[in-house]
Amino acid sequence: MAPLITSPAARKLPRLLLFGLLLLYILPGLLGRDPWRTDDATGFGLMWTMAQGTLSDWLMPNVVGIPLPSEGPLFFWLGGLSIKLFGPVLGAVVASRIPTALAVYALCWALWYAAFALARRPEAQPHDPIGGASPEAVAYGRMVADAAMLILLATLGLVGRLHETTAEVGAIAWVALGLYSLATTLRRPLKGGALFGLSLAGALLTRGVVVALPLFFAALLAFTLCRPLRFNLKPFASLAVSLTVPLLMIWPLLLWQNGTAGQAYLQQWWDWNLDQFGLNPAAWRSMGRTVLWFAWPAWPIALWALWTLRIPAPNGRGTGLSGYSPQFALPLSLTIAFVLLALGMREGSDSYLMPLLPGLAILAAFGLTRLKRGAINAIDWFAVMVFSTLCIAAWFYWIAAISGYPARAAARIATLAPGFKPVLVWTELLLALSITIAWGWLIHWRISRRPKVLWRSVVLSSGGLVLAWALLTTLWLPWLNHTRTYRDVAQQIRAALPADYRCVETRHLGLAQRATLAFYANLRFAQTDTEKQQSCDILLLQDSVADLRDARLPDERWHLLWQGRRAANRDERFRLYEREISP
Repeated sequence: MAPLITSPAARKLPRLLLFGLLLLYILPGLLGRDPWRTDDATGFGLMWTMAQGTLSDWLMPNVVGIPLPSEGPLFFWLGGLSIKLFGPVLGAVVASRIPTALAVYALCWALWYAAFALARRPEAQPHDPIGGASPEAVAYGRMVADAAMLILLATLGLVGRLHETTAEVGAIAWVALGLYSLATTLRRPLKGGALFGLSLAGALLTRGVVVALPLFFAALLAFTLCRPLRFNLKPFASLAVSLTVPLLMIWPLLLWQNGTAGQAYLQQWWDWNLDQFGLNPAAWRSMGRTVLWFAWPAWPIALWALWTLRIPAPNGRGTGLSGYSPQFALPLSLTIAFVLLALGMREGSDSYLMPLLPGLAILAAFGLTRLKRGAINAIDWFAVMVFSTLCIAAWFYWIAAISGYPARAAARIATLAPGFKPVLVWTELLLALSITIAWGWLIHWRISRRPKVLWRSVVLSSGGLVLAWALLTTLWLPWLNHTRTYRDVAQQIRAALPADYRCVETRHLGLAQRATLAFYANLRFAQTDTEKQQSCDILLLQDSVADLRDARLPDERWHLLWQGRRAANRDERFRLYEREISP
């Protein structure tokens, strides 16, 4: 039986605060920076290659000639299209991040409406033995939906991941849409089936079988656990299948018609997906440690919900698996499916933990109704201490970097980012001051007002993380950009290249480096076949300091044009050679 909740406790979050947090969550970190190394730069390279290339580049995602069958094309199609449409005005880098911003918004939208649809159902309404004290179903649904979004925004592991140009951002949005489609099926099975078919096809074309298969299993489990959902199985399944199959066939058919190259790429994509599955106890231990901070604070509140939120079925027959209410069964099904995914992967990447979070956020939102006052205060004080400490540290080291005092702190910053020269930018300073004042106001409001609303226990966690992230990406964005960009290396290489070179052969060059060097230095890279590589007159090598001592060159005679590295990385080295012309 649900606890007694009064109408004042179910007040919705002020819309200005909600949309302000969402805006501060999405935009900082997407603007004013270069593509950063590893996944972010690789994703940009895929989009930029599509925007500059031919139909084959759109059908077979690649980074300037290097195929990447581990990535589905859909998210990068959106990025390539965005670069072509908005790149001339916004620049290619900013335009490539429009799909990321839209995916984060879609994630929050789908999560909010999924929680709202589940919380306003009769089974989810709070207990009211007196009558008249409990809130209306719509008001209660809005409060739970607000809480679910706050919990998602407060999740520590998502904030950095959702600001990268990667397919994982699109995949988690499709997962949230799949959860919303199941919640919609309870009242409108045809709409729910259409949305689920769209989400399943979108997940497969975005991230492959590793996301689509657990999403499909989550739907099967939800229909098994939830009796009200089973009544709508036939219309849901008929429309979901009729929409999913045609959408899934478009890309494989286009690849198949593209000849041998397209068929080989499709086979490589399928082989990569199958190769990801496998039992690896070492990966379990790694992800077990990661999930403790990655999914905080959603996982402890969700576990509390699993322990206490055992709502009887409407027929009063208890809480057996077939009697779970929808607000419990649907997010639980999604969580179980993606826990099994994480346990069934060969590698312990935190990208496999991301699809867990929509289900955990909704479970945790319902779990807030059962939290004790002591738990609420503990979450609040944890948020105040952690994020206030982060804000103080950000200001302390920024002042040290700008002024040179304290000298030890300034030297520490210089050691971490050699070559970085901090510059005072007044607009960034004013934004950072505004963010700090907003954090202080939020703490004062929570402590002085002591609101009775149920989302009070997570507003400091979400607000603190959002404001700390915004502060980090205003004061410290130039420093972060300096330590993660390859723009300076690209400019040095471009200056060292002869004007009439034919093409550049590469050795050991990573995909992120290939993407950023091609964009900033406008390098003409060799094709992947050996014959074309041998015709190139420029050779670019990437290696470490240890490799440099024993470096070996091809049999031909080469002349060193340039060697260097990123200022912030003392181990990584780049060398540029030109082939000597025989007399």
